[in-house]
Amino acid sequence: MYNKVTHYILLFTTLLLLSACNKEDDANTGAKPVTISEISNITDLTATLSGNAQMNDGTTITAKGFVWEISPNPVIEYSDFTNEGNGSGNFTSNISHLSRDTEYFVRAYITTSEETIYSEERTFRTTNQCVGGVFKGYIELFTQDMVNEFGSNQYCEITGKLRIYSYGNTPHITDLSPLYSIKKVGSLTIDHNLELTSLDGLNIIDTPRLVIIDNAALENIDALSTITTPITAMNISYNEELQDLDGLSGLTQLDAEIIALELRDNPSLTNIDGLSNVTSIKGRVEISYNDLLQNLNGFENVVSLDGPLDINNNTSLTTINGFSNVERLENLKIIYNPELIIIDDLQSLRTVDKSISIFSNGPITSLSALSSLETVGESFLLLFSNDLQTLDGLENLVAVRSIDIGSNELLSDFCALENLIANGTKLEEYFVQGNAYNPTQQDILDGNCSL
Repeated sequence: MYNKVTHYILLFTTLLLLSACNKEDDANTGAKPVTISEISNITDLTATLSGNAQMNDGTTITAKGFVWEISPNPVIEYSDFTNEGNGSGNFTSNISHLSRDTEYFVRAYITTSEETIYSEERTFRTTNQCVGGVFKGYIELFTQDMVNEFGSNQYCEITGKLRIYSYGNTPHITDLSPLYSIKKVGSLTIDHNLELTSLDGLNIIDTPRLVIIDNAALENIDALSTITTPITAMNISYNEELQDLDGLSGLTQLDAEIIALELRDNPSLTNIDGLSNVTSIKGRVEISYNDLLQNLNGFENVVSLDGPLDINNNTSLTTINGFSNVERLENLKIIYNPELIIIDDLQSLRTVDKSISIFSNGPITSLSALSSLETVGESFLLLFSNDLQTLDGLENLVAVRSIDIGSNELLSDFCALENLIANGTKLEEYFVQGNAYNPTQQDILDGNCSL
């Protein structure tokens, strides 16, 4: 009897397991309620996606469409997507603003009151045919109608300058998406646009020169993140609403003949972290009159800066950081930054080819960031640093032609200059006046270097 009961129990259990497995197989292999039926009309920048949605249990479909990305398993929360309305049936999306010669992963989706369901994943690759060809020359676009008309040609390159500006022309430029096909321009200037709030729609990956000036409503330049080639000149100035430089995150190198970066009078700019991938700068860097900028963190990965560094008139700047790897500069100017407390992250600086000027800043109390400084080719100027009491940090300075240290009300300790006065070279001019203590060179040699 025991064996027979055991037999029936085992048989019943086996049947249950088989039934469960069959149901799971049905769920896994059965027809999905949403599918991709076709991917067609693939061009450099566009494609057509077709699909079908059908909930056999009668569940209401509240939205349907496609979602795509350049990595697998795209989802609507984080990827580009379309919405082709509600209900069952066939649906089609014509997608645009794609990139040339790029593989995309795409899924169809439906949304119900309870969940989002995705189809199988398909891939496609855009072409690289540059339908509109190359525009040879210089082009200025100063109304939205001109932007629309020029964009309809689908040029992929402009050999000369592309200038986008409005001034008083109407309709004002507000949308740059018609220019999406353009990948390369000889120079890009966007200036004097009254209603342009972003550069969304641009898809430029290569331009050697970038000028963004006096755009009254421009809040961000995120669309420029596709630019990865070296910039030979960049000027971002007089943009009243610009808040950050995040759109420059693709840049790694500024390589200029004269001015590499001018960042001037952007009163809403709070950070320059978008420059954090830049490792090499050749040319002059000026950061001035940016009233809300508090630090220079975006320069933390700069290894070389072959040119002058000019930091002036930034009314909220409290610290100069981000240059910890720089060993040589052509000039260093830090002036008229009234809240500047700390000059740090210059601890690797050994040589300044021409001059150092530090004056009329906030309550700077230390020059310790200059502890590696050995050579200044021309002059060292230190004025109106009224909280500075000592020159500690200049102990390794052994070569400078001229020193001018004046009007520093509390400065009374010049002992850090002992090595320069006793063993240094090139010192031709020595001006020390208007400080709490004003030792002569002989005073310092005699050991009378401080009060």
